[in-house]
Amino acid sequence: MITSSANAQMKYISLLQRKASARKEDQAFVVEGVRLFSEVPRPLLLKTYVSERFRKEEIGKYKELFEGISYEVVADSVFTAACDTQTPQGVLAIVRMPEALAASDVKDGLYLILDGVADPGNLGTIFRTAEAAGVSEILMSADTVDLYNPKVVRSTMGSIFRMPHRVCSDIPKKIGKMQKDGIRCFVTCLAESEDYTKVSYRGATAIVIGNEAHGVSEAVLNACDQHIRIPMDGSIESLNAAIACAVVLFEAARQRRGQ
Repeated sequence: MITSSANAQMKYISLLQRKASARKEDQAFVVEGVRLFSEVPRPLLLKTYVSERFRKEEIGKYKELFEGISYEVVADSVFTAACDTQTPQGVLAIVRMPEALAASDVKDGLYLILDGVADPGNLGTIFRTAEAAGVSEILMSADTVDLYNPKVVRSTMGSIFRMPHRVCSDIPKKIGKMQKDGIRCFVTCLAESEDYTKVSYRGATAIVIGNEAHGVSEAVLNACDQHIRIPMDGSIESLNAAIACAVVLFEAARQRRGQ
Protein backbone atom coordinates (compact mmCIF):
# COMPACT_ATOMS: atom_id res chain seq x y z
CA MET A 1 0.00 0.00 0.00
CA ILE A 2 1.15 3.52 -0.82
CA THR A 3 1.14 5.40 2.47
CA SER A 4 2.91 8.69 1.73
CA SER A 5 2.21 11.68 -0.51
CA ALA A 6 5.97 11.80 -1.03
CA ASN A 7 5.71 8.59 -3.05
CA ALA A 8 6.95 9.19 -6.60
CA GLN A 9 3.72 7.89 -8.13
CA MET A 10 1.61 10.28 -6.02
CA LYS A 11 3.88 13.19 -6.97
CA TYR A 12 3.44 12.31 -10.63
CA ILE A 13 -0.35 12.21 -10.29
CA SER A 14 -0.27 15.62 -8.62
CA LEU A 15 1.89 16.97 -11.45
CA LEU A 16 -0.54 15.73 -14.10
CA GLN A 17 -3.44 17.24 -12.17
CA ARG A 18 -1.79 20.68 -11.95
CA LYS A 19 0.28 21.16 -15.08
CA ALA A 20 -1.06 21.24 -18.65
CA SER A 21 2.55 21.22 -19.86
CA ALA A 22 3.21 17.91 -18.08
CA ARG A 23 0.06 16.39 -19.54
CA LYS A 24 1.04 17.53 -23.01
CA GLU A 25 4.62 16.32 -22.70
CA ASP A 26 3.66 12.85 -21.48
CA GLN A 27 0.41 12.66 -23.48
CA ALA A 28 -1.32 11.49 -20.30
CA PHE A 29 -3.98 12.77 -17.93
CA VAL A 30 -5.92 11.71 -14.82
CA VAL A 31 -9.50 10.48 -14.49
CA GLU A 32 -11.31 10.16 -11.18
CA GLY A 33 -14.39 8.25 -10.10
CA VAL A 34 -16.08 5.00 -11.02
CA ARG A 35 -18.21 6.47 -13.81
CA LEU A 36 -15.32 8.05 -15.70
CA PHE A 37 -13.08 5.05 -15.06
CA SER A 38 -15.71 2.82 -16.66
CA GLU A 39 -15.69 5.03 -19.78
CA VAL A 40 -11.94 4.76 -20.38
CA PRO A 41 -11.11 2.53 -23.38
CA ARG A 42 -8.93 -0.19 -21.85
CA PRO A 43 -6.02 0.28 -24.32
CA LEU A 44 -5.63 3.83 -22.97
CA LEU A 45 -5.41 2.77 -19.32
CA LEU A 46 -1.85 3.23 -18.02
CA LYS A 47 -2.14 2.89 -14.23
CA THR A 48 -5.02 2.40 -11.78
CA TYR A 49 -5.23 3.32 -8.10
CA VAL A 50 -7.92 2.67 -5.48
CA SER A 51 -8.24 3.99 -1.96
CA GLU A 52 -7.91 1.69 1.02
CA ARG A 53 -11.58 2.20 1.89
CA PHE A 54 -12.72 1.48 -1.66
CA ARG A 55 -10.65 -1.70 -1.72
CA LYS A 56 -12.24 -2.92 1.50
CA GLU A 57 -15.84 -1.78 1.04
CA GLU A 58 -16.69 -1.05 -2.59
CA ILE A 59 -14.60 -2.94 -5.10
CA GLY A 60 -16.69 -6.10 -4.75
CA LYS A 61 -19.61 -4.21 -6.32
CA TYR A 62 -17.56 -3.61 -9.47
CA LYS A 63 -16.12 -7.04 -10.08
CA GLU A 64 -16.66 -6.93 -13.84
CA LEU A 65 -15.28 -3.39 -14.13
CA PHE A 66 -11.97 -4.36 -12.50
CA GLU A 67 -11.67 -7.78 -14.08
CA GLY A 68 -8.16 -8.24 -15.47
CA ILE A 69 -7.00 -4.82 -14.23
CA SER A 70 -4.14 -4.54 -11.76
CA TYR A 71 -4.19 -1.63 -9.33
CA GLU A 72 -2.28 0.00 -6.51
CA VAL A 73 -3.94 0.50 -3.12
CA VAL A 74 -3.43 3.94 -1.56
CA ALA A 75 -4.01 5.01 2.04
CA ASP A 76 -7.21 7.06 2.25
CA SER A 77 -5.61 10.35 3.31
CA VAL A 78 -2.92 10.06 0.63
CA PHE A 79 -5.50 9.16 -2.02
CA THR A 80 -7.63 12.20 -1.11
CA ALA A 81 -4.60 14.48 -1.34
CA ALA A 82 -3.85 13.20 -4.85
CA CYS A 83 -7.37 13.84 -6.14
CA ASP A 84 -8.70 17.04 -7.64
CA THR A 85 -12.21 16.41 -6.30
CA GLN A 86 -13.12 17.27 -2.70
CA THR A 87 -14.99 14.01 -2.08
CA PRO A 88 -13.22 11.37 -4.18
CA GLN A 89 -15.01 8.09 -4.89
CA GLY A 90 -11.92 5.96 -4.38
CA VAL A 91 -10.87 5.25 -7.97
CA LEU A 92 -8.23 7.12 -9.94
CA ALA A 93 -6.37 6.28 -13.13
CA ILE A 94 -3.64 7.67 -15.34
CA VAL A 95 -4.82 7.53 -18.95
CA ARG A 96 -3.08 7.96 -22.29
CA MET A 97 -4.51 10.76 -24.40
CA PRO A 98 -6.61 9.25 -27.20
CA GLU A 99 -5.64 9.75 -30.79
CA ALA A 100 -7.82 12.19 -32.68
CA LEU A 101 -11.14 10.59 -33.55
CA ALA A 102 -12.21 10.83 -37.17
CA ALA A 103 -15.22 13.06 -37.71
CA SER A 104 -18.46 11.27 -38.38
CA ASP A 105 -18.72 10.51 -42.09
CA VAL A 106 -22.14 12.09 -42.42
CA LYS A 107 -23.29 14.10 -45.41
CA ASP A 108 -24.41 17.59 -44.41
CA GLY A 109 -22.89 17.27 -40.92
CA LEU A 110 -23.35 19.55 -37.93
CA TYR A 111 -20.10 21.07 -36.65
CA LEU A 112 -19.28 23.09 -33.55
CA ILE A 113 -16.47 25.67 -33.46
CA LEU A 114 -15.19 27.00 -30.13
CA ASP A 115 -13.30 30.29 -30.20
CA GLY A 116 -11.45 30.81 -26.93
CA VAL A 117 -13.82 29.08 -24.48
CA ALA A 118 -11.96 29.53 -21.21
CA ASP A 119 -13.98 27.93 -18.43
CA PRO A 120 -13.23 24.22 -17.82
CA GLY A 121 -16.75 23.43 -16.70
CA ASN A 122 -18.19 25.05 -19.81
CA LEU A 123 -15.93 23.11 -22.14
CA GLY A 124 -16.76 19.79 -20.53
CA THR A 125 -20.49 20.53 -20.60
CA ILE A 126 -20.25 21.60 -24.23
CA PHE A 127 -18.68 18.24 -25.13
CA ARG A 128 -21.56 16.37 -23.47
CA THR A 129 -24.11 18.63 -25.15
CA ALA A 130 -22.49 18.25 -28.56
CA GLU A 131 -22.60 14.47 -28.31
CA ALA A 132 -26.25 14.55 -27.28
CA ALA A 133 -27.18 16.93 -30.11
CA GLY A 134 -25.52 14.80 -32.78
CA VAL A 135 -22.57 17.08 -33.58
CA SER A 136 -20.18 15.52 -36.10
CA GLU A 137 -17.02 17.21 -34.81
CA ILE A 138 -15.83 19.93 -32.41
CA LEU A 139 -13.14 22.34 -33.62
CA MET A 140 -11.32 24.34 -30.94
CA SER A 141 -9.08 27.39 -31.22
CA ALA A 142 -5.58 27.07 -29.78
CA ASP A 143 -6.49 29.37 -26.86
CA THR A 144 -9.40 27.21 -25.74
CA VAL A 145 -8.90 25.82 -22.22
CA ASP A 146 -6.92 22.56 -22.04
CA LEU A 147 -9.27 19.69 -22.80
CA TYR A 148 -7.45 17.45 -20.28
CA ASN A 149 -7.81 19.84 -17.37
CA PRO A 150 -9.25 17.70 -14.51
CA LYS A 151 -12.46 19.73 -14.32
CA VAL A 152 -12.99 19.52 -18.08
CA VAL A 153 -12.47 15.76 -18.03
CA ARG A 154 -15.01 15.30 -15.22
CA SER A 155 -17.54 17.59 -16.89
CA THR A 156 -17.46 15.63 -20.14
CA MET A 157 -18.77 12.53 -18.32
CA GLY A 158 -16.99 10.32 -20.86
CA SER A 159 -17.76 12.30 -24.01
CA ILE A 160 -14.06 13.12 -24.24
CA PHE A 161 -13.51 9.53 -25.40
CA ARG A 162 -16.34 9.51 -27.95
CA MET A 163 -16.72 13.01 -29.40
CA PRO A 164 -14.54 13.71 -32.48
CA HIS A 165 -12.52 16.87 -31.86
CA ARG A 166 -9.36 18.70 -32.83
CA VAL A 167 -7.51 21.96 -32.22
CA CYS A 168 -7.17 24.42 -35.12
CA SER A 169 -4.42 27.03 -35.14
CA ASP A 170 -6.30 29.40 -37.45
CA ILE A 171 -10.07 29.38 -36.96
CA PRO A 172 -10.92 32.08 -39.58
CA LYS A 173 -8.92 30.18 -42.19
CA LYS A 174 -10.65 26.93 -41.20
CA ILE A 175 -14.05 28.61 -41.51
CA GLY A 176 -13.12 29.77 -45.01
CA LYS A 177 -12.21 26.22 -46.00
CA MET A 178 -15.45 24.87 -44.56
CA GLN A 179 -17.43 27.44 -46.53
CA LYS A 180 -15.72 26.32 -49.73
CA ASP A 181 -16.88 22.81 -48.86
CA GLY A 182 -20.46 24.04 -48.65
CA ILE A 183 -20.72 24.38 -44.87
CA ARG A 184 -22.63 27.45 -43.66
CA CYS A 185 -21.20 29.04 -40.52
CA PHE A 186 -23.41 30.71 -37.91
CA VAL A 187 -21.93 32.72 -35.04
CA THR A 188 -23.66 33.76 -31.81
CA CYS A 189 -23.40 37.50 -31.13
CA LEU A 190 -25.63 40.44 -30.27
CA ALA A 191 -24.83 42.98 -33.00
CA GLU A 192 -26.70 42.88 -36.30
CA SER A 193 -27.95 39.37 -35.68
CA GLU A 194 -31.00 37.27 -36.47
CA ASP A 195 -33.20 35.38 -33.99
CA TYR A 196 -31.62 31.92 -33.83
CA THR A 197 -35.00 30.24 -34.41
CA LYS A 198 -35.59 32.15 -37.67
CA VAL A 199 -32.71 30.63 -39.64
CA SER A 200 -32.29 27.16 -41.12
CA TYR A 201 -29.61 24.75 -39.88
CA ARG A 202 -30.53 22.03 -42.34
CA GLY A 203 -27.69 20.95 -44.59
CA ALA A 204 -24.01 21.21 -43.72
CA THR A 205 -23.81 23.61 -40.78
CA ALA A 206 -21.24 24.97 -38.33
CA ILE A 207 -22.12 26.89 -35.17
CA VAL A 208 -19.53 29.12 -33.52
CA ILE A 209 -19.43 29.82 -29.77
CA GLY A 210 -17.03 32.39 -28.35
CA ASN A 211 -15.23 33.27 -25.15
CA GLU A 212 -17.39 33.74 -22.05
CA ALA A 213 -16.28 37.33 -21.43
CA HIS A 214 -15.35 38.67 -24.87
CA GLY A 215 -17.35 36.59 -27.32
CA VAL A 216 -15.77 35.61 -30.63
CA SER A 217 -12.82 37.46 -32.11
CA GLU A 218 -13.48 40.05 -34.79
CA ALA A 219 -11.71 37.94 -37.40
CA VAL A 220 -13.97 34.96 -36.66
CA LEU A 221 -17.03 37.20 -36.55
CA ASN A 222 -16.24 38.58 -40.00
CA ALA A 223 -15.53 35.14 -41.44
CA CYS A 224 -18.95 33.67 -40.63
CA ASP A 225 -21.96 33.64 -42.95
CA GLN A 226 -24.61 34.79 -40.49
CA HIS A 227 -24.86 36.24 -36.99
CA ILE A 228 -27.51 34.80 -34.68
CA ARG A 229 -28.77 35.69 -31.20
CA ILE A 230 -30.95 34.16 -28.50
CA PRO A 231 -33.75 36.64 -27.62
CA MET A 232 -34.00 37.28 -23.87
CA ASP A 233 -36.38 39.09 -21.57
CA GLY A 234 -35.55 41.07 -18.45
CA SER A 235 -32.19 42.74 -17.93
CA ILE A 236 -30.08 39.74 -18.93
CA GLU A 237 -27.70 40.49 -21.79
CA SER A 238 -26.19 37.06 -22.37
CA LEU A 239 -26.23 33.42 -21.29
CA ASN A 240 -23.49 31.17 -20.00
CA ALA A 241 -21.51 29.87 -22.99
CA ALA A 242 -22.43 26.23 -22.38
CA ILE A 243 -26.13 27.09 -22.01
CA ALA A 244 -26.16 29.24 -25.14
CA CYS A 245 -24.43 26.44 -27.00
CA ALA A 246 -27.04 23.93 -25.84
CA VAL A 247 -29.94 26.18 -26.83
CA VAL A 248 -28.67 26.69 -30.38
CA LEU A 249 -27.45 23.12 -30.92
CA PHE A 250 -30.78 21.60 -29.93
CA GLU A 251 -32.67 24.01 -32.16
CA ALA A 252 -30.41 22.85 -34.98
CA ALA A 253 -30.98 19.22 -33.99
CA ARG A 254 -34.76 19.79 -33.93
CA GLN A 255 -34.75 21.26 -37.40
CA ARG A 256 -32.45 18.58 -38.77
CA ARG A 257 -34.79 15.86 -37.50
CA GLY A 258 -37.42 17.42 -39.76
CA GLN A 259 -39.65 18.74 -36.97
